[in-house]
Amino acid sequence: MRIPQNIKRLLFGARLVARHYSLLPEKRNPSRRCILRIDGRIPNGGLCDRLRGIAGIYLHCKVNNHPFGVLFDHPFELQEILRPNRYDWRVTKDETGSSIWDVSVAVTYGGGKCCPSFRRRQTHVYNIGGGNLSAINASYGTDYSFGSLFHELFRPTDRLAERIEQARQPLKGRAYVAVCYRFMSLLGDFYEGDRPVLHGQARTRLMEQAAAALQRIRERHPEMPVLVTSDSGTFLESLAGVPDVVTIPGKVVHMDYTAGEQIETYMKSFTDLYLLSGGVKIYRMCGGGLYTSGFPNTAALMSGIPMEDIDITGDGTPSATSNTCC
Repeated sequence: MRIPQNIKRLLFGARLVARHYSLLPEKRNPSRRCILRIDGRIPNGGLCDRLRGIAGIYLHCKVNNHPFGVLFDHPFELQEILRPNRYDWRVTKDETGSSIWDVSVAVTYGGGKCCPSFRRRQTHVYNIGGGNLSAINASYGTDYSFGSLFHELFRPTDRLAERIEQARQPLKGRAYVAVCYRFMSLLGDFYEGDRPVLHGQARTRLMEQAAAALQRIRERHPEMPVLVTSDSGTFLESLAGVPDVVTIPGKVVHMDYTAGEQIETYMKSFTDLYLLSGGVKIYRMCGGGLYTSGFPNTAALMSGIPMEDIDITGDGTPSATSNTCC
């Protein structure tokens, strides 16, 4: 029997309270901010699930004129990669309460129906599965885009800005199209849960299909370079020397499965995200076992550019077009 989502939220919240909060009153009185916690206590998904979740909870607070903060310190400190732009979302652990007398705990799926009631005490939100801005906008009668909220909250640190500029240099200032492949563990690059790993002929066939689909996109846009991003270093290495194909060096990891890496490793995903968003169009490669990732969709929403799905097993006919979903 499937457990209703509202019951699952209550059970999840009860477990968080039992494990991480005190039943005794604190001597201090923490601020009344609504704080989204991305601190390793629950699975939060990949980078874009986290960013969309942040945008969703921020929108709840923005509409209700309630102070908002993000405690994002797992598996890295977000402040080392992104800094506040027009709204200061930074929170330290010293500012967070740890007693249920001072803190309301809320669990939400997809950043949709969030539980913060914006009481006088502090609220800790644990979000699972991204953020549905369409549903949140509908509930408030607003029309905020992910891109507007993202850029209100964030801008690159100097360190990330330097990485982005280095990655753009091979493009030589030209307009470009961007392509994103999400292989997960199919090519054996890294562990991602119980995802399958291909071997032998099946592995070779997938790489051939992926390369052929890229060639069809190059033929569509002969006047532009093509930026290719992927979670597979194996596939990116296979593109070395292909004319007008630009890749971004570095290791890619999934944030729910990989901790303890150097900050440069996590910065690679942000570099990819900003470079994808800077293209004139994004192609999300699907089919053949590839994961239909939200990563390129999030990049498209950051800058309002079109995104098109391409099935690598087909003839290049578009599978779908997405401009505004989030």
